Amino acid sequence: MCAIVIAKDGISLIGLSSRRRPVILENPGGQDTGIAVGKTGDPACLGDPTQRIDGSLVRGLTVNDFAGDGISLFCVDHWRVTGVSANADAEYGIFPSHSGPGRVDHSFASGANDTGIYVGQSHDVRIDHDAATGNVSGFEIENSTGVRADHNVATGNTGGILSFILPFLDVKTNSDNLIDHNLVEDNNKPNTCSPGDDVCAVPVGTGILLVAADQNVVDHNSVSGNDSFGVLVANFCVAFKLTPAECAGLDIEPNPDG
Repeated sequence: MCAIVIAKDGISLIGLSSRRRPVILENPGGQDTGIAVGKTGDPACLGDPTQRIDGSLVRGLTVNDFAGDGISLFCVDHWRVTGVSANADAEYGIFPSHSGPGRVDHSFASGANDTGIYVGQSHDVRIDHDAATGNVSGFEIENSTGVRADHNVATGNTGGILSFILPFLDVKTNSDNLIDHNLVEDNNKPNTCSPGDDVCAVPVGTGILLVAADQNVVDHNSVSGNDSFGVLVANFCVAFKLTPAECAGLDIEPNPDG
């Protein structure tokens, strides 16, 4: 169940917030998602433009305490989430998936047991001038292409910024992403993932982690105070401790190339 659903093109949802008077959308109980933008949950929308939304703006809202995601976008093109605060949403704070060109900027995410700001199976997305703290992962780029994460702050999470590929999803690649000009500091929070989630594998004290990501560039970041490692590039099978047989059964190429 969602508090707000946007299923048409060209809709703007704007909260006229001020510092003293934020516009707050809070879970009254029993709701999974705060704001859901999308016509469908069917991944066939990747190849069917009639099932995609073109043009969406969410601005100036605080979205708190939802059992799943604060803000989700599914199969949306030419979208923007800006000036948003997502707090204590159990899985993801801000979560665009299967989506085209878009931007998450000047926003804040905290208290997610998965990821504060998560771009999944998408392309040509910019994540900039955001802050994430108190999440398991601050920022994640999953199975996506042409994403730039820049001028963000990731501090006080389990892991700061992750870019990776997961198997058995609709999109099979992670490539040509840029992680630059970010502050990634003191990400040493205990991992509070839901048991069985992939994010449970994120070590406490992770700065920037690339797993099986191809042609990803990490440049001009300030990375300090992360107790396990600053920047790590890993093979998927090594990172997840798979056997050779398990690794051979994947539908992805597990090496980080380029």
